[in-house]
Amino acid sequence: MEAFSCVLKSREFPITKFQIIANLPFSIATPLLVKWLQWMAFGTYPFASASSSMEMVLVVQKEVADVDAAVIKFSQKDTRALEIPVLYLSRFSTTIFGQKRKILRSVLEYRLPFLRCRQAFCKELIRQAYDHCSIASELRPQQLSVDQVIQLSTFIYNNKSQFNNKL
Repeated sequence: MEAFSCVLKSREFPITKFQIIANLPFSIATPLLVKWLQWMAFGTYPFASASSSMEMVLVVQKEVADVDAAVIKFSQKDTRALEIPVLYLSRFSTTIFGQKRKILRSVLEYRLPFLRCRQAFCKELIRQAYDHCSIASELRPQQLSVDQVIQLSTFIYNNKSQFNNKL
């Protein structure tokens, strides 16, 4: 990947549009998606300049040769919709989706070490986040919509300091 990147960057003319089109199993696509989103968030593209148009289209399978698949298309927008740092959202998402069989409440209470607050205060913050985001406490992380994940992570990010002060 690095060698290909050097060749593309050394070209005399700038690359104005770059696309990745692939058919990948989920286990390979997930790290690629995370890396791609980090590149888009920070403008650190390995293949082209920051002014290039970046687009990725993937067919993601559950497992290799498993028919259940989804087509995902990412296109870069001019405006930034997130109110929180991209690295925080990435870490939050990795944390909540790391335990597939757990309900969201358990994952948040026991798997968010970066909250750094006492257990009782973490539980109160999570309860308030559920109320604010209208999320049922018995849901599993994969049952949330993208908007709910962003809303939940934004609420916790914006309100964690009031609980950290209670240490």
